[in-house]
Amino acid sequence: MKKIEDLFRAQAASPTETVELYNGAIGFRVPDYQRPYDWSKDNITRLFTDCLSGFHRLGSSANADAFTFLGTLILVKEDKQEATFSGTSVAVVDGQQRHTTLTLLACALVERLTLLAAKIDEFPVKPAVKEWLSAEADDWISELSECAFGAQKLKKMKTFPFPRIVRATDQRGKSTVESEYKSALAKFLCGFADYVNDDALDFTPPALGDGSDAKKLGENFATLRELVAK
Repeated sequence: MKKIEDLFRAQAASPTETVELYNGAIGFRVPDYQRPYDWSKDNITRLFTDCLSGFHRLGSSANADAFTFLGTLILVKEDKQEATFSGTSVAVVDGQQRHTTLTLLACALVERLTLLAAKIDEFPVKPAVKEWLSAEADDWISELSECAFGAQKLKKMKTFPFPRIVRATDQRGKSTVESEYKSALAKFLCGFADYVNDDALDFTPPALGDGSDAKKLGENFATLRELVAK
């Protein structure tokens, strides 16, 4: 009989540390038995406030008690991996509503940082400070973007992006032909990957469909945009 510790392993990790599992090749997948993404505005605002509280505490202390617990995420490596996906697919058994929201928050932060970084040259500060600000912005944009999409290594140093989290109806692949994205979430993250890779300023979400899940995702991203802009 296997021991419990051989079946389950618990660890504390930030959202950016979580996407570094499996050497950064982790792909989250929401099983078909999970309910659609439908978090309310109150839940989103509460999570955003928790994040701000954590940032505030970490600004004054790096002790363990300064970290904010955002919730539990239970992941299970899938026995049947996505056939054309070179990463590692894991099922999100618990925490998919929160995890999806944090992914959307990362997207909203990337867009906001991109817009602010474009104005750094206008700041009335010394060139050295501008250079430091630009480097910091680039680092955070890169790290937060990793929460939304990853990169599959192909031949000759080429890469192909994949949405970091998808639903059961989606299929990640190493090319456009091999990929099939039906969910609003996967379509959104693919569009966001294109936005980042094209070095655009404003992000225009792609068409997500007419379903209630697509409408909710669009509304929640708009809410997060408003929150990070304040």
